[in-house]
Amino acid sequence: TAEEVRAALASLEAEVPGIRLEVVVDESRFIRQAIAGVRQAVFLGGVLALLVLLVFLRRPRVLLAVAVAVPLSLALALVGFELAGLSFNLISLSGLALGVGMLVDNAIVVTENIARLREQGRPALEAAREGTAEVAAAITASTLTTLAVFGPLAFVEGLAGRLFRDQALAVVFALLASLVVALAVVPVLAGRDARPGRVRPPGGGRWLAAYERLLRWGLRRRGRVVLLAALLLAVAAAVAWRLPRQVVPRSDQGRLTMHVAAPPGVDLPQLARWVAPLEAAARRTPGVAHVLADLGERDEARLDLDPRPPYEGTLTVVTAEDAPVEAVRTALAAAPVPPALAVEVRPERTQLETLLAPGEAELWLDLHADRRDEAEQAADAVLARLRQAPALANVRRAFAREVPAYALHFRRDQLARFGLPASRLAEILTAAARGVEATALQRVSEDIPIRLRLPEATSLQALLQTEIPTGEG
Repeated sequence: TAEEVRAALASLEAEVPGIRLEVVVDESRFIRQAIAGVRQAVFLGGVLALLVLLVFLRRPRVLLAVAVAVPLSLALALVGFELAGLSFNLISLSGLALGVGMLVDNAIVVTENIARLREQGRPALEAAREGTAEVAAAITASTLTTLAVFGPLAFVEGLAGRLFRDQALAVVFALLASLVVALAVVPVLAGRDARPGRVRPPGGGRWLAAYERLLRWGLRRRGRVVLLAALLLAVAAAVAWRLPRQVVPRSDQGRLTMHVAAPPGVDLPQLARWVAPLEAAARRTPGVAHVLADLGERDEARLDLDPRPPYEGTLTVVTAEDAPVEAVRTALAAAPVPPALAVEVRPERTQLETLLAPGEAELWLDLHADRRDEAEQAADAVLARLRQAPALANVRRAFAREVPAYALHFRRDQLARFGLPASRLAEILTAAARGVEATALQRVSEDIPIRLRLPEATSLQALLQTEIPTGEG
């Protein structure tokens, strides 16, 4: 776990004097904050639901019955979690938070019907039995209709299924548990409410009187009510059409990434000298807590789906707890940059965002040209046209990357001597330079091809040393 890793880091600091280890990237922070927020929402939702019942019903024992029903239903729902193999995660806990408000519905219906019979003078046992039997079919049908909405989400394939399965199952288990509690536990508690023959005025008398006046007004003006409902529907449809659409909402992770790129051929020491002033400026920026520089090619032991050239690097900027990330991003974007460097500053994405939307944007356009100035001119022209499109938002240009290109010309007389077709030689050299697609890594929304490439074929000199099999061996 993240706590064990932190403990190991502290132990290393104690064993090796003179070193200081700082945690720069900690995805567990996002996970802990998200789960803690959902747990708090579940708790506050239950408390607020009970307060609303207290205001409108004003029956302490009814409130007690409902207060017992909510945690008991959640406890039974956790049994379903265990049977279905669910874990406490952001999605499943959001399902419980969604179901908390619905957990009290069945208990309220049963409790109020039993209280009504008790106020009519029925004995406690008879009122509990008959009151529950009268509404059992109604609350069962109401619960099943809600389950009919959420249940199928657990069996949807693809991205939607993986995203909503835990949430749908959490709602299903919570509602089924609330139905069991409402039919088995609530009657025992609610049957002791209100002594026989004692009629209590409803707590929401003023609200009920106001609702009756509004209802009479609506019944006398049915045409206006229908017209108003149609108008509200049209407004809601117009607003829904204009709402932005995205897979997951952007979240503030407290981290920014500065992607730097130097001209091809620049070695690591020169790249480090150019990046040093930029790193120092980032450290001096208000709101910045730590800066981590990662330059050049990454360690060979690390799996990179998109290998980085040796003349590029990243600066990971960690902001302070109370620092607004957007303000820090603006300040970093305005920092002076060495002329030879191209820099792009963007917020760091969470693992959830990367999993559900692997691309940095919904739409990418790649422009290729022989010279960098031509590519930049073409990019500016395309960017100006795209920004005029009303359906596009946050249109921006990434930095241009210069890639060296070599043209290889074969000596066909030598190829004929060894009986090697030019097409076969081109295939061998392409496989040595770019690798061979061996398989694919399956992710939620796409399959990423996995290429095998010889480590020694990373330069032109190494490529020319590639062994070419011929008919003679």
